Amino acid sequence: MLTDEKIRNLIRFEPLSLDTERSGMYAGWLRLPKLPLDRDLRHLLIETLAFIREATEKSTRKKIIQDIYLQMTQLERPSGTQLISRNGSRWKPLFGMGVWPDREPPQPLNENDFKNLSPGQSPRETSYQIMHICASEEPIREEIITQMAGTGALLIALVGEEWGPMQQDAISQRLEASMTADAFIGYPVYFPLLDANSIRNLNKDDFDAFLPDVAVYLREDLAENALLFLSRISLYETFFTPAESKD
Repeated sequence: MLTDEKIRNLIRFEPLSLDTERSGMYAGWLRLPKLPLDRDLRHLLIETLAFIREATEKSTRKKIIQDIYLQMTQLERPSGTQLISRNGSRWKPLFGMGVWPDREPPQPLNENDFKNLSPGQSPRETSYQIMHICASEEPIREEIITQMAGTGALLIALVGEEWGPMQQDAISQRLEASMTADAFIGYPVYFPLLDANSIRNLNKDDFDAFLPDVAVYLREDLAENALLFLSRISLYETFFTPAESKD
């Protein structure tokens, strides 16, 4: 259980109401003071992520690896892009697209998008770019989490060691099939983006299709100043005490 007082003072667990029988999932927010998180506090979030991984291994009784994605639309700039550039040969990032399974597929900008802009207003987001980290060495994956946790860009899927290209390709194919505009077809990798609304709109078949063999899904959400915590394992019994869930 999370017992470190400094961590408990920084990160507040807020359970999300989710029909577990319908979804097969448990969910909550890991609330932070803000995102991006102050650099001198990020080590506490890193410790929390390590604890969650260890608890997942104990619960599943299998070795857990971290499948890592970076949400480019939430990346700190210019520091985040410079960090990826400096470490690209080691991190092996693969350019891809994040997809909201419960939303309309993205469409390219058109003339009306620019006509209706107010002064200083940016055009709508047409797509949500991600980077999939393909480096397989565990020390490099730990390094990436150390560098990126708390920046607002991190997305992690905790999966068993049997996870590989076959599972990733299956996810990509399902998500790519939802694209209707040619501009968004043919990316090397697709991965689901989820928030509180998304998870309430999806059922167990959806989660099995978009997150096969994923034990825990963790996504930093700038709008919420929090990490979405989605798990196939009971959050209360495995990760948090009942007292912590009521804080």
